[in-house]
Amino acid sequence: MKKRLSPTLLLIIFVLTLITPMGITIGTEFSLTSNYDRTYAFNAERGNYRFTYTLYTSVPPSLYDYYHNETHYVSGERDYAKFVTPDAVRTIAENMRKVSPNRPEDDEEFANNVLSLVRQIPYAVSARKYPVEAIVDNSGDCDVLSFLAASIMKAGSLDVVLLVYRDLPGSHMNVGVYLPHKPLYATSEIEAAGFNYNNKTYWVAECTPSGNWKVGHQPESFANVKPTILSLE
Repeated sequence: MKKRLSPTLLLIIFVLTLITPMGITIGTEFSLTSNYDRTYAFNAERGNYRFTYTLYTSVPPSLYDYYHNETHYVSGERDYAKFVTPDAVRTIAENMRKVSPNRPEDDEEFANNVLSLVRQIPYAVSARKYPVEAIVDNSGDCDVLSFLAASIMKAGSLDVVLLVYRDLPGSHMNVGVYLPHKPLYATSEIEAAGFNYNNKTYWVAECTPSGNWKVGHQPESFANVKPTILSLE
């Protein structure tokens, strides 16, 4: 019998660089020519300072082949959970978790940084893909980007679900993120959107690159649409 490669931790994160307000870059970009290399950037604010973090990733072909050869067949919405693969992107989550200091709002900032990363992948209508495929192909639609975001968030110890919207002119998917508090950006003018499930509130996390979405923010066209909530447990 042919031994299958384990997908755990095969995705390599080489370095997390920090660009200070003075424009100094700490860290060096690495590349393995046989791998699929990608670079992502996201911002964080500390008082009057704004920091830009650059994340370099390198995916071995063996990892891409592993997921490319996995079944993509879906017999129903409950099968979507198999596309959420936190082990494959755990080092992404671990590196992104280093950005936030130990504060009560860490989880929200981490989730918003994940959304910022995922939005850098160009939107394109596609067949269903596993997160590693989305990174290598550098494309995906709402469900593919949601699978990727949910995988990184779950690998970073967030409690997340998938939200499937059927009652729209075309189905849609995004992610629900549990936070122990209302999203901090919400104001009296911008009401955060969330849904109750198992006695918790899961706040909407929109993954498509059409807007600068943060946790709790959703397109106006979704305002009166209630999604189906799919557990990842």
